[in-house]
Amino acid sequence: MKSFWQESKGDKRPWEQVFGLPLQKLEAQWLQALEAGKPDEKTVDALLGLFNRNPKEACTDAQRQSQR
Repeated sequence: MKSFWQESKGDKRPWEQVFGLPLQKLEAQWLQALEAGKPDEKTVDALLGLFNRNPKEACTDAQRQSQR
């Protein structure tokens, strides 16, 4: 991102020069990565339950449960 920022001048956006792919392909790969990392419904429900029970300790509780 630093290289992209440094190479950008005005309206010039050097996607392919910096990242090796045109913007359309970068976006497609980004969307695929988001979909692949999407948690299942059971995990989301469990995390929401932890947060709803005790928001201040939700992260700590989630870490404890992941170590079991």
